[in-house]
Amino acid sequence: MELGFAINPTVEFLTLAITIISGYFAFRQRSNVYTEAKDLLVSSHVLFSLFILLEILKTFIPKSFVIDTYATLGTTLILGIVEILTLISWQVYLQGSTHGFSNLIRSIFKSNKKNALIFGVGSLYIAFVDAYLLIFHPYEIMTVPSFGGVSVVTNEFSQTFLILLLAVLILFMAYPTTLFLLARRKTKQSIVRRALVLLPLAWICIGLDLLVFNGYSISMGFDALALGYLFASVGIGATAFILRRASLLAAFFKPSIQMTLAPSYPFSKSVGLKSPIPSGSYLLEVEPSLNYERLMKDLAVELVSNKFLVFVFTPAASRTYGVLSPIKGVRFYIMTSTASYPGRTEDSNQMVVPEDDPTILLDTLRKTILSVTQSSGIAVVFDNLSDMIMTAGAERCYKFIKRANEILAEREIVVSIFLLTKGAHDEKTTNLIQNLFRNHIVFDSEGTKLKRASEPALDLEMLELLDRTS
Repeated sequence: MELGFAINPTVEFLTLAITIISGYFAFRQRSNVYTEAKDLLVSSHVLFSLFILLEILKTFIPKSFVIDTYATLGTTLILGIVEILTLISWQVYLQGSTHGFSNLIRSIFKSNKKNALIFGVGSLYIAFVDAYLLIFHPYEIMTVPSFGGVSVVTNEFSQTFLILLLAVLILFMAYPTTLFLLARRKTKQSIVRRALVLLPLAWICIGLDLLVFNGYSISMGFDALALGYLFASVGIGATAFILRRASLLAAFFKPSIQMTLAPSYPFSKSVGLKSPIPSGSYLLEVEPSLNYERLMKDLAVELVSNKFLVFVFTPAASRTYGVLSPIKGVRFYIMTSTASYPGRTEDSNQMVVPEDDPTILLDTLRKTILSVTQSSGIAVVFDNLSDMIMTAGAERCYKFIKRANEILAEREIVVSIFLLTKGAHDEKTTNLIQNLFRNHIVFDSEGTKLKRASEPALDLEMLELLDRTS
């Protein structure tokens, strides 16, 4: 008997701990995509934590007034969580384009009329079920066996109310799933598309879990609610993790809304081009003893101001990272020896990648090119090839550059810059690397020189004139 009593509160406290930890990490999430969904998700964690507290209170104080509170207030909290999770699915479906709860509701009713009607009817039905519970109290207090053979006091709902709850459960499993799958059609980002399959699967598992442990087990005269809520907390935690990952990744490949610079061409002017830097792959040899950071800043400003999405592969301790990190609109793949696979950071503009695995770097580059769906340009800066030559050897570096250029050529408007330290390698290695590029720029004590260019572009003076007049 003592063992049985000890199991229930242990499971309940574990459930509460999982929910609080998951809610904390959801609250700490930083991203400019699905922000409203994040706030709603935190709210669902708060409601579920309150519900588990009622479950714990019922375990330690099995009095009739506590059971009444648990049955009415607890079920109201669960119905509220269902409504909140449905709103989350709508916010994802609307692609995070709403700000504020009232704007979200207005956007729902202005969107697809059929889906909006289902949402309205579903919300009214959930309100009806809750009102029915509060008015008629369709349950009775009973004692049933639990873990370890100990008897516990709980409530059993009437068959009529269980049918009403079953309809809510079916709506919860079917309706948000439909919205997620519709949202999946709107994005080509493979990881986000995968997340929009995993989210409804997690919620279906939550629904089935509640059906088995809250419905079937009680009807069979056995209380396994604590175990059921433990599984539900894991499902809600998985929701927070999946949504966080999808949100951060969507933000990483989304055009910056903060950059309002007028189009400018400081890099092209410093190189001596009479046109904006044309699409193509460039080898940029820099003299490390000189201040080449100004040239890198000019490059980033030119690309961002002309609405390019800029992705930089660089170590966090590099001079390139130091000068480019303050520029809004630049994304970073932080190359580090501590990572064995690509991963997110708390900064929505940064991901970590392993610096010593060319295969993963190429796969990351390919996914980057495919994930950006906008029609404007993409720019990739790789800093720097000399490190790869020193650590992996000239042959592996040669193969990496050759394959990287093939991947970059798959998109039409792509500017890629590969940095190489001037004078760091023997003539044979330098010539080998130079022959992989049709465009070659050198920055040394004599200034910035365009040594070789593959094709011209539009006249720079004419383009600036058009920018000023438009």
